[in-house]
Amino acid sequence: MLDARSAYCLVSALVLDVVDTHFKRAGESIVCIIHVAEWPARRDGYTLPKGANIVIGVVALHRDHDYFPDPEKLDPERFSPENSQGRHPYQYIPFSAGPRNCIGQRFAMLEMKSTVSKVLRTFKLLPGSSTNTMEELTTELVLKSIKGMSLRLVYRRE
Repeated sequence: MLDARSAYCLVSALVLDVVDTHFKRAGESIVCIIHVAEWPARRDGYTLPKGANIVIGVVALHRDHDYFPDPEKLDPERFSPENSQGRHPYQYIPFSAGPRNCIGQRFAMLEMKSTVSKVLRTFKLLPGSSTNTMEELTTELVLKSIKGMSLRLVYRRE
């Protein structure tokens, strides 16, 4: 049987997981994934020759209305275990997917959760003045905000 504090920590970890998943979809840093076809492939009457460059637009995929209705809406529940059932494994690919998946994905996730947990235990996070819309983003090596992200931190009192 879990005590109240352990139950709170478990629920908090689950909430952090779905919120984090939402923000990796809505605010991914990787704009596209590029691969070279290792063999020829045919689909729907089209032929992709061996050696062709394949570009997967992650930003476009994660904002596709067919896969994510109302994609700009803050809705972490879309990644709850119940709502994730039946989702195609390549519909959401914040770290690429398949055999070329990011080998640092698990480490990155653990590091992020540890850091976010520490920050949220220490500070209240409040929105700044920026709206952080797609129009405010620019593509360099990664997708980032043109003006930076406006955020206010307020120390929590015990």
